[in-house]
Amino acid sequence: MSKDMLNLKDCLPGATVTICSINPGLGCAQRLRELGLVEGSHVLLMKQEDPVLLMVKDSRIAIDPATARQITVSCIPLGEAADFGSLPEGQPLTTLPSGENGR
Repeated sequence: MSKDMLNLKDCLPGATVTICSINPGLGCAQRLRELGLVEGSHVLLMKQEDPVLLMVKDSRIAIDPATARQITVSCIPLGEAADFGSLPEGQPLTTLPSGENGR
């Protein structure tokens, strides 16, 4: 694994990542692809506990930590991430869009 790549379980909540690979030996690999977790797709890591909660396009997907360890990703710099539904580009769910946080 390249130094720029890590497994999904090692990422911090709020990170936007690109899926690099899904372990082909993983029994649910095809199902994950059907849900939108495909190589090259952008994913927002919403929660890192059990289950690991991801946002893929407009859908939220929960996976177990063991599965998250079998998914290799690379981090995307803020501002280069995909648009996740109504979320401002690249911002984690816990951040309010500017102008709505009382400032």
